[in-house]
Amino acid sequence: MQNYKGGDIHKFVIEASSSALDLPENFLSNTHDNRTIAAYILYNLHEEEGAHIISIGTSPRHQKQGHGLQLMNWCLAHARDAGCGKATLKVRASNIPALTLYEKLGFEHVDTTLEYYSTPIEDALELSLNLPLSEDMDATVDQSSFATESGLQIGLS
Repeated sequence: MQNYKGGDIHKFVIEASSSALDLPENFLSNTHDNRTIAAYILYNLHEEEGAHIISIGTSPRHQKQGHGLQLMNWCLAHARDAGCGKATLKVRASNIPALTLYEKLGFEHVDTTLEYYSTPIEDALELSLNLPLSEDMDATVDQSSFATESGLQIGLS
């Protein structure tokens, strides 16, 4: 992952989304002051294959404030409500903060892809989380009110 400082997270978002332009993606961002992107998540939903989280990031000055957890929770609720039975993602083996977040959410390591990342070359861990379907839950997330109350901005759906 490239290290982007301050407002450069917009550049990171553009680069992350452009690498997946051939896929039908969903994009969420969490704004700090209704102008600055504090964090973002880019993901795909496929009912048969499940949800795939392509990229998630938090600007350095907004890290450790719960933005990543908030976006992941929203994304997983959206995937569950869309009928996805699982969510998957890949993460650098050395990305301990991300691995800690994913473990907290219940993701499990299912595979390793050797030398998946470049600059520097590094292995990717593939993680998976089984999602209970909406009818198995007592209540579903009202995504529009959750988004409004938490400052999420929804785009590219």
